[in-house]
Amino acid sequence: MNCSVAIVAIVLLALPLPLGATPRTLVASPKSLATKSNVGGSVGGRSAWCHAVVSQPLPQGKVVGSIGGQPFKPEFIQWNSYSITLKQNRKRYCKVVINMMRSQKPLCNLAFTSDSNNRPHIYVYTRSTNSQPIKEQHYTSKDGYGLKLALLSPLADDWVPGSLSLRLPDGSFVAGSFKAEKAPRIIWDDQSVIP
Repeated sequence: MNCSVAIVAIVLLALPLPLGATPRTLVASPKSLATKSNVGGSVGGRSAWCHAVVSQPLPQGKVVGSIGGQPFKPEFIQWNSYSITLKQNRKRYCKVVINMMRSQKPLCNLAFTSDSNNRPHIYVYTRSTNSQPIKEQHYTSKDGYGLKLALLSPLADDWVPGSLSLRLPDGSFVAGSFKAEKAPRIIWDDQSVIP
């Protein structure tokens, strides 16, 4: 009986997708993959888990993640000529900024990985309650994060579609597709937590 179940499972895995269908890429969490602390060796100072994003396809579906062990569901995604900012205010304040460190005008039609471009700096800001101070973390290429990023041509009203997969050395990750709104010239961020 176990043998026949295994055969059926193998046959199902081998069946082609229906015409026009695209395979669904699952976003794995650090719990299901090796993390820096239990991987033997590294690639350019990066853990195997962080480095794996450079060779994997970009995930489909709405961008989500986990920052500091808590769910991250960005409500606002904005771009300017230097950066992409993903921000959540509901239940917890969390902001992830991918800063290119030089102007890209406009910030679109880009595709790169952390292997091919060590310029982006990653900034992570978090707080659980309005009474807590903001906790800030800053990552450069020397810190061993893994990043794969693709930005397409702008849509109407300067929205830019894109996809990313970001893995940080502490096990935090952000992955999925998005449409980023062009940020206003002056951005007011009150860093509040909305219940």
